[in-house]
Amino acid sequence: MECPSRLSRLLEERWSSILQPANVRRGRLRGLLLLDLVADIAGMPWRVASLAIFCGQPPYYRPWIEVYNIVPRITVERSIIEVLDSRIEDEALSILSGSLGPGESLYVEYYRDPETLAQLEAGVPVIATRLGYKLYKLGFTWFKVWYYPEGFYEGGQKLQAEKPVSEEARARHLTGHLEELRRFLERPQVESPLLRPALLRARRLLQRLSLSKHV
Repeated sequence: MECPSRLSRLLEERWSSILQPANVRRGRLRGLLLLDLVADIAGMPWRVASLAIFCGQPPYYRPWIEVYNIVPRITVERSIIEVLDSRIEDEALSILSGSLGPGESLYVEYYRDPETLAQLEAGVPVIATRLGYKLYKLGFTWFKVWYYPEGFYEGGQKLQAEKPVSEEARARHLTGHLEELRRFLERPQVESPLLRPALLRARRLLQRLSLSKHV
């Protein structure tokens, strides 16, 4: 089965000046392709994540992409290069988002992302977490947190983000986020360095969504 062109280019083309695919291979399911994502760091190629790309099986299953085995930081000659919250992460998420259409999902593991992990465990709405907010800004409006304690084929903790299939769906999703943010901010909050950014994001999002004409 061939992938749609917007997905197949992820296998064939260099993504950007610092990112490129490597070690492309077929997965265990029909239409599933696996690859590594390599970043150019200090002039050397470093694997920063693995990807699973499902090409879809129309009209039954839509395409999706999963990002897993994420390397949060890399040590190069005694220097620590952060991957999370960096240009590497931002470019990767932007390119993957641009390859997905309405109703299609991006799954991103977060168990090695201490900020997102702490925020989700504290009950922060997904849209106000570090990772969730980045995905929201890329056009995803529906989210689900997956947790498989045993791992196996499903992997570990991951965040699913889906693009809306219509303006009506987008408005419905944002209305739900607005209500969740209100409930969250009405609760007593525990002061923590990892939670502080989420509280600021939640307040900004509440104000922004309250003024939006699409909610």
